[in-house]
Amino acid sequence: MSPVYLASGGVVCHTGRGLTALSQGLLKPAIRPCHRSIEELTPAIAVPYLPAVFPGCANRVVALAEAAVMDALTAFPPARRQDMALFIASSTADLIGREQSYAAAVARGEPALAWAKPSTGLLAASIARQFEIMGGQYTINTACSSGVHALMYAAAAIRRGDCARALVIGLECPGRVTFAGFHSLLLFTQSHCRPFDRNRDGLILGEAAAAIVLDAAPEGPDFTGMRLLSAATACDTSRITQIHPDAARTLMRGALRNAGIDRVDAVKAHGTGTPDNDRAEAVAIAACVDVGRVPVTSLKSVLGHTLGACGILETLAMATCWREGWLPSTAGFREPDTALGLIPVTQAQALPPGYMLLNYFGFGGNNGVLVMEYAP
Repeated sequence: MSPVYLASGGVVCHTGRGLTALSQGLLKPAIRPCHRSIEELTPAIAVPYLPAVFPGCANRVVALAEAAVMDALTAFPPARRQDMALFIASSTADLIGREQSYAAAVARGEPALAWAKPSTGLLAASIARQFEIMGGQYTINTACSSGVHALMYAAAAIRRGDCARALVIGLECPGRVTFAGFHSLLLFTQSHCRPFDRNRDGLILGEAAAAIVLDAAPEGPDFTGMRLLSAATACDTSRITQIHPDAARTLMRGALRNAGIDRVDAVKAHGTGTPDNDRAEAVAIAACVDVGRVPVTSLKSVLGHTLGACGILETLAMATCWREGWLPSTAGFREPDTALGLIPVTQAQALPPGYMLLNYFGFGGNNGVLVMEYAP
């Protein structure tokens, strides 16, 4: 299998804009949740939320995407974008814009259905046209695993020779439907996200746009020798909203088998901070690696659960920190849960080159696992 390398990246999320802000935000977490009101309830309630640090604007989805893409493409002038494909991953894409248009139409007394039509494909076309990306456009939506699947498909396209390189974008601006839906499933914490902690009680949603350029060349402006070694994907049909430990274990072992390795040096857990999913993932991880030796971390307490964007945002975050030689801690973790048999890292620690397993699980059983290798 031919290698596919991470070449460059751009990001706007709760830590700010850029790779330096991303790594510093994970090294010294400064979590500043705001509260989002769920107006569909009577009375309305407010839940914690981790928005991107970015100026307000009329079309926030597009503005976030443009900022991340602009930074990721700095070293790729238009001449190098002629054979670059575009992959956009999101669970809601422009839904927040549709919600705003719908509400405005209702307020004006106009028929609202015409304003509610999705235009996800138009977002991809608009970005491709603006940045002169000529190698094809693809939009991926598999819930919270959208980002990891976009990376998989982009890497496969490069390996097949369909394109020389690919720009992969993860984008999420949660809207009213998203917040109401997660609340209906009783998944929100009322305080802060605590992955794998004995007192974990739910997740916090986050807002982000992250972009990665994948290339067949090992030398990139942001990353050298950081590559996607293998991947595995499968649909867990046990429950629509929860992973099953057997399905997660099988998928992780499949990714390792596809990579041709039997060990890793770290695990980036999906780690949502919800009781059932953390329990299932912990069992699966312990069945695949020596959790007494291999460090495990989760990033969602700092970045929020960015849904369809997390596959790209968290892969970019791990690559950025690994390039600097360290593994982020699991912010928010305080008390071990003896039933899990897993204690995530609580302090940033040195991480030499090697192999990393990255888990991403989504609603509907849409799950994906990456193996990333760093060999500078």
